[in-house]
Amino acid sequence: MKKICLITLLLFTVLSYSQVGINTQNPDLSAALDISSTTQGFLPPRLTYDEMKAISNPAQGLIVYCTDCIGPQGTIIIFNGEIWVDFGNSMHDSGMSENIQKYEPPIPPTGINVYDPNPEVFDNPVSNNEELSLMLSKANDLLTSYSYLVMVAEIASDNALKGGENQSDNFFLTIIEDFQHDPNNPVIRDVWNFMYAGYHRASYAYLKGSEIPDVNLNFIAEALFLKSFYAFTLIEWFGYFPRVNGYDENNAPLLDHSYSQQTQDLLYYIISMLDEAIGLASAHGVSSSGRSIIDKNTMLAYKSKALFKLGDYNQAGYVIDEIISSGNYALETNYQNIFDVKTSSSVFDIDCTDAQYASWSCMLCSQGNVMAGFQGIRGYSGPDFKSGFGFNIPTQESYDCFESGDLRRDVALLNISDWISQNPTATFNQGYQHTGFFNKKYLPRQGGQENPEIWFTYGNDLKVIRYAELLLLRAEISLQIGNTNESLNYLNMVRNRAGLDDISSGNSNEIMNHIIKERRVEFMGEGKRYFDLVNYEIAPEKLQNFAVGKNEVFPIPQSFLDLVNSSDNVLVTQNPGY
Repeated sequence: MKKICLITLLLFTVLSYSQVGINTQNPDLSAALDISSTTQGFLPPRLTYDEMKAISNPAQGLIVYCTDCIGPQGTIIIFNGEIWVDFGNSMHDSGMSENIQKYEPPIPPTGINVYDPNPEVFDNPVSNNEELSLMLSKANDLLTSYSYLVMVAEIASDNALKGGENQSDNFFLTIIEDFQHDPNNPVIRDVWNFMYAGYHRASYAYLKGSEIPDVNLNFIAEALFLKSFYAFTLIEWFGYFPRVNGYDENNAPLLDHSYSQQTQDLLYYIISMLDEAIGLASAHGVSSSGRSIIDKNTMLAYKSKALFKLGDYNQAGYVIDEIISSGNYALETNYQNIFDVKTSSSVFDIDCTDAQYASWSCMLCSQGNVMAGFQGIRGYSGPDFKSGFGFNIPTQESYDCFESGDLRRDVALLNISDWISQNPTATFNQGYQHTGFFNKKYLPRQGGQENPEIWFTYGNDLKVIRYAELLLLRAEISLQIGNTNESLNYLNMVRNRAGLDDISSGNSNEIMNHIIKERRVEFMGEGKRYFDLVNYEIAPEKLQNFAVGKNEVFPIPQSFLDLVNSSDNVLVTQNPGY
């Protein structure tokens, strides 16, 4: 009888107040259910993907823990009234299409497929020029993923904050921003996978193409440059990488033993590939895909950068002088034009197109500028631009580092308050770490094709090497070899184009500081600042939590080490500190 009375009392309490408090006598007035605990959590129903999909007419807001959705550990899933969405990653909640997938454990790859996230590109043979051209187009496909690297590098630098919707939005970028990343960070894994896959494809094209009796030598030159580009990028990010020396009878790549002290040897390896490519390439350049044009000056530019990293300043200067004396390049007087069209200031552009779109499940499918959509203005409605996810937010200090009257500032950075004042009908949503600024050079522009999940497929071409970079590199080389007047001449050429007065100094340290600053403002938002901070050894004073002897490079992804190493044969070692 007492039990019946107690149950009746509980039911009366619940029905009277429409609230339930567990471990609390004062449930929050806004909550129908308020659970309080400092030692336990809330455990939602745990369902498999198939069980979740079998729920009939799920209610809007229904929450389950799907044990085999997205990845091997599962995740919390919520029904938004139309589709099931990943509660833990708001970036997946596009509101357009359901992208929750059942996790299927990967089948261990074999042979040539081991080092490529899209291994079917190797399904066709390479035995003639037509097949070689197709393989080279697949090696070119990885170039557009460089846009993703630009964004990550900016967030790692003092130029920008992670941004997004909130702190947990793409949380692994937050970890990189705070220099807490480790070898299991999926963002770093993607950077490695994109670049190493490009190197692997180009290596395969070169080695197989070299066996074709009547091979088009321009194709061989293109393969060599692509190998060099991906290799140089891997060195910038990771310090080293394992070279592909050949393929066995099963077409499995044969890798060098590799270690972190190998950087110098790899730079000479890059120079030798570029020298061979320069000797083979036609004067008009090479491009099997007809998109990103690679000419001899592009190859010379990367050779000069490799020589500079080796400290061979005289040779690096000779190479840049050859490019300058070609007469093919100039400083574009209209700075905005540089990022709208290909100009005489472009030494190497990566062609991006919205003709082939991608999705969350296949970012690699994109041949567009992925970064543009990621760093677009959140919830934007108005002229010129399209909306995006609001990542890669420039800091106030980045805006302030431009000198008064610098014509580059308003091309590089969009002051959203000024923009709204000029365009009163425009609106936007403030995101996480909002500063009032956006990286304007690569903001998504209106026009073009309206593809599904368009944020992966914008056509903003990437300006990888511009003439201004070679002039500033030449200024630094001149300073290194003791010619301060020549250094100032090259430095002031870049400054004058920006509407700034000459720098006049005979002090080498002062000139060097001006070069560093000039590189920052000239290439704001272009992914160079982080590597400058490392190369000029000023990262510890500019970047919070930066660990000397560790964060100069990123860790080799653990997934790659697990793939290539065994207990009795370690081919690739981890970078120090990781």
